[in-house]
Amino acid sequence: MKYIQLSKLFYKDKNQFEEIYNNRFNNESTIHIPVNINGNPAFIVYSDEILNLITSIYKADKKLSSLVNTLPNIALEQFTAKCLIDEIKLSNDIEGVHSTRKEIKALLSPTTKEKTSKRLYGLVQKYLMLTLDEEISIQSCRDIRNIYDDLVLKEVVEEDPANAPDGIYFRKEPVSVQGADLKIIHNGVNPEEQIITYIQEGLNLLYDSNINIMISVATFHYLIGYAHPFYDGNGRLSRFISSYFLSKELHPLIGYSLSYTVKKQLRLYYKAFKIVNEPKNRGDITPFVIIFLELIKEAFDGLNQTLLNKREQLDYYFYCTEKISTNDNIKELLFILVQNTLFGYEGLSIDELSEITKFSIPAIRNYIHQSAPELFDISKSGKKFLYNINLDYFN
Repeated sequence: MKYIQLSKLFYKDKNQFEEIYNNRFNNESTIHIPVNINGNPAFIVYSDEILNLITSIYKADKKLSSLVNTLPNIALEQFTAKCLIDEIKLSNDIEGVHSTRKEIKALLSPTTKEKTSKRLYGLVQKYLMLTLDEEISIQSCRDIRNIYDDLVLKEVVEEDPANAPDGIYFRKEPVSVQGADLKIIHNGVNPEEQIITYIQEGLNLLYDSNINIMISVATFHYLIGYAHPFYDGNGRLSRFISSYFLSKELHPLIGYSLSYTVKKQLRLYYKAFKIVNEPKNRGDITPFVIIFLELIKEAFDGLNQTLLNKREQLDYYFYCTEKISTNDNIKELLFILVQNTLFGYEGLSIDELSEITKFSIPAIRNYIHQSAPELFDISKSGKKFLYNINLDYFN
């Protein structure tokens, strides 16, 4: 049964509205959060819709793990890197922050060191920790501030020094969120003591073992948006924290697909906040949780379909490379390039190919020379030539 928003019920039948509100609010399975949403006590209903979505997500997660296990290492590594680059790029795009995939990829290199001129360094390094399955402390307001500082503070201050946090952890001045027409659509929580309460209550949910983590993540995501603890950078912060916890509970690739799905469904994403912020919704966060879970499910569906298609293509092109040459080293080189072409972001340099294959650089040059020139799709990055396979050659 589809969960009906209280704000819609209000206009249909006010008596029914009050009855349904009381039933939901007082239900023994309802989760109560000790904060107010526009003057109403916040709560979440364990609805059938939520339970069905959680079940579907776990099934999709299992399917994704099975698909990933069929991929060769190079294909998986390149696909993971591509998803990571896209996630960072699209999270910035949502907030109107300009960044390019090329500069993000450069910052993923282990040899890259932080410099004062390096944009996005902290953001990229934080997301990289998800790939490496590193633990990040997210248990207190101090932890949230530390993540914010690493993630976006430098970028925020460079854009406008006045947006630097000026409170103990967060902001101390009032802030308003404007819509595309520049009208105020939401006022953030104030003063800072109240912000601290909202963030701490959200953190308490994340570590409540009696609540499914996906419900907790969705609720915390909403509370950051509602409290608006910083002058700027709240969206990137909440999406990173959500990605972190989702990558711990589910397959890590889902942590690199949230912003892609949000960007694709941006109107629905913003609508979810608007629904819950409506005073007639009486503090019911359930609609936001449902929409957030739908976005996670959509992200899984997209990943599964993409990997299934690419897995089928990989089998076909592997067969093609086997027919290209009798030289096993050349076949290995070509299959690596096929994997990168299908799953990666851009071509591989000869140095990278040497590191992957353990063949010497002169040997790789020789193998490329022995192959048909039209077999390769060659581009350039700086002084380096990058190689991919021209898949049309096989067709």
